Amino acid sequence: MATTTTTTTANSAVSPAPKSRPQWTNARTVGALVVVGFVLVAIWAWNRGAEQRAIRNLPAQERRALYARTLDTLRTPCELGTRPPGLESFCRKQAAFALEFPECDDVCATLAKRQLIPRVR
Repeated sequence: MATTTTTTTANSAVSPAPKSRPQWTNARTVGALVVVGFVLVAIWAWNRGAEQRAIRNLPAQERRALYARTLDTLRTPCELGTRPPGLESFCRKQAAFALEFPECDDVCATLAKRQLIPRVR
């Protein structure tokens, strides 16, 4: 009795070896991400100066009036000894705003910096 062995090959779908992405595609992706990063930083930097540009573009008389009102706010409701408890955030914003004016002198800077220094409780 002779045994005959037959080998049958199943027609199974053999998946091809995974294709690696060309190296230039990876470099292009990294390059695009770098460009997007630079654009975002440029937009952020431009927006940071927008308020100062707007202040400088005001007519001189209007700018001086706005500056005087901002200083009055820093002197009265925002004065540290008399400031109501809920105005801390408002006063900080007013102080930062005052520093944007070209008219902001030493007195202005001193008033503003008092509001910007974190208070120890």
